[in-house]
Amino acid sequence: MKRTLIVVTSTLLTAAIWGYIHWLNTPQYSLLKIRKSIESKDRYLFEKHVDTEHLIEEIVEDVVDFVVEEMDKSPDADSIVHLAVTRGLAAIVKPTIENAFKD
Repeated sequence: MKRTLIVVTSTLLTAAIWGYIHWLNTPQYSLLKIRKSIESKDRYLFEKHVDTEHLIEEIVEDVVDFVVEEMDKSPDADSIVHLAVTRGLAAIVKPTIENAFKD
């Protein structure tokens, strides 16, 4: 009887520990932590669960690409100089926008 009780207890304890570890790695847990970090204005907790560096880079990349595409649609966009200037300005502006987002 004791042996059965020990086996059942160990199995339940192992399942509980596995379940808890699994819960810590779910998107739902991360979303709860992100919500908590926003409500408490805890920047470090937010950055622990959100890759802010990559997110900012992607946003800036999309915005700059959109602006470049719009500039390429202009009437004088056929010139190689125009394209070079547009791409050059985009490369210069990207770090400035990224730093503004980070601040």
